[in-house]
Amino acid sequence: MPPDSPLKLRIINRIKYQLLGMTDRSKEMVIGVGLPKTATTSLCDALTMLGYRTIHYPAIFKFEGDDVRLHWPWWMSGYDAMADLPAAVLYRELSERFPNARFILTLRDMESWLRSSEKHFTREHHEATAAQPQFQDAVALYCHKYGRPWFDRESFVSVYQQHEQEVREYFAGSSRFTAIDFGAGDGWQELAGFLQRDIPDKPFPKSNEWQPGRVGR
Repeated sequence: MPPDSPLKLRIINRIKYQLLGMTDRSKEMVIGVGLPKTATTSLCDALTMLGYRTIHYPAIFKFEGDDVRLHWPWWMSGYDAMADLPAAVLYRELSERFPNARFILTLRDMESWLRSSEKHFTREHHEATAAQPQFQDAVALYCHKYGRPWFDRESFVSVYQQHEQEVREYFAGSSRFTAIDFGAGDGWQELAGFLQRDIPDKPFPKSNEWQPGRVGR
C-alpha cells in the first residue's frame, strides 16, 4: 500500500482521532455559518475550487436534552471546510475548538431568502423528511433553530435577524471573520481575498439555483 494512499491515510486518521482520541486544535478550518438558503452550497463549491476539502451540512452535532452540542466524529479529520446549519448553530463551540479557523457568514436579501425558504421548507417537505429515520436528527436541528417544523414568515424573519446580529457580535473585531453576500455581487475577490488564496480562472459557482419545478439552496 503506498504511504500516501487514501485508504492508508483513512486508517491512520481513524486510529489517531477515534481510537486514541487525539484532536487537531491547530487545524486551519474554513467554516460557513450562514443559514440554509444563503448560498451555502455555492460557498462549499467555491471552497472546493480553492483547494479545500469541503463538506456541506456535516453531521457534527448531537442532542443532550434540549441542547445541541458539538460532536466531532473521527472522519471529519478528512475535511477542512464546511457550511450550513450545524455550523450555523455551533459556531461558538467550533471557534473555541479551532482557534485558527476562519468563519464566513453568508447573507442574502431578506425577501429573496424568504421566498426561497418558503419554497423549500414546506409542510410536505418536513413530513417526507421526518418519515425517514436517517434524517431524524436533521429535522430536530431544524426545529431547534427555527422553533417550528416548517416555514413561517414571521418566525423566519426573526431567526434571520437574530442570527446575523449574534454572529456579528460574537466575532466583532476578529480578523478570522467576514460576511459575504454573493447575491449582492460578492464573489472570488471577497472570498479568496479573505482566505488569502489565488482567484481561480473560472466563474464563481452559482449552485442549486431555484428553477420552476425544483427547489434549490
